[in-house]
Amino acid sequence: MNPLNKSSLKCLLYVLLLLVVVAGGIYTIAITGELIITSLGMGVILGLFFILINKESQRIEKFVENQAVEKLIKAFEQQEK
Repeated sequence: MNPLNKSSLKCLLYVLLLLVVVAGGIYTIAITGELIITSLGMGVILGLFFILINKESQRIEKFVENQAVEKLIKAFEQQEK
């Protein structure tokens, strides 16, 4: 699988899980009324998801930059010929 597709799918999965955690946290707060404990737990989980999303987006950025550099090198090589 293409690294760009793989990282994009991971990012999408992390964002969907992030939304599920937020919805679950809101539901838990509404049902139990435990605002502090639920908020702390959600904060930790959301923080970890943001770190994972950032890591994958950096991979995507590196891949796209490398592709752009390779295209520029090929274009310069063709101009020299």
